[in-house]
Amino acid sequence: MKLSSVIFSSGIFATSVSAFAPSYTSKNNIAINTRPSSTTQLNQYAQTAQGLVDVTDEYAQRDVYTMEEWAMQYGAQKAPGIELTTQDGADYEYVANQGVGAGQMVMYIPPDIVLNSAAIQAEFGQSLIGAEQVVVGIDQGTQQRLPLFRLMIKILSEYEKGQDSPFYPWLNSLPRQYYNGVSMTDACFDCLPPYAGWLASSERQNYSNFVAAIRQGGYLPLQQETIQDGRVLKWAYNVALTRFHEVWQPERAKLIAPLADMVSFFVLFCYFCCGD
Repeated sequence: MKLSSVIFSSGIFATSVSAFAPSYTSKNNIAINTRPSSTTQLNQYAQTAQGLVDVTDEYAQRDVYTMEEWAMQYGAQKAPGIELTTQDGADYEYVANQGVGAGQMVMYIPPDIVLNSAAIQAEFGQSLIGAEQVVVGIDQGTQQRLPLFRLMIKILSEYEKGQDSPFYPWLNSLPRQYYNGVSMTDACFDCLPPYAGWLASSERQNYSNFVAAIRQGGYLPLQQETIQDGRVLKWAYNVALTRFHEVWQPERAKLIAPLADMVSFFVLFCYFCCGD
């Protein structure tokens, strides 16, 4: 039975949210056994040597089971019978191998590992504000998409930390290959029906605006190697775009809940902690 919904009772908007400073620091050892012989291999070699997630290979193996263990160490929970499954070793999802009652909580995601665009805004402060002003200056229409921009910047920041990032197990579990408008060419757009082509090309334009702002502003604490690497930027944008869920209370924000982002569709129920 494929899951149709996941209920989080996780206090995601708690006043003491620490979503960006988890204490888990376990690392995976990476062995380098071969000498690179091509440009692609050199790039992969450099990323591996630095402990970075390999985004140069679209077919890189996703380590989803280590990610699941990582989430459980933080306190993530899932109901009995909810298991990860794959048909091809590339795409993964959670399925229920036994009945799940209506209204039953099937997954709990602790706030420590939830990426929240509102918390990211507070974390990066003035540097992010400056970059966002550049985004809006390029296109006023991007004002409503700033929460997505914040998620992208957070993902890039954690990517740069390599295995020193507490989010490394989650990042290393993510796909490297995407089939959305950002990954299409002009020829692809020409093959689509007009409205679908417009939607896809609009998404790619939004991505281009984000990249232009990252490269022009000079505000963000990101390395030049990251800023100039189009593959890394596109991967980070696609991760943010395809894995967020939007909430409107207590304020509009986009959230990514690791583990639950492996569910095809979910409804997010939040319990708010207002503090004393």
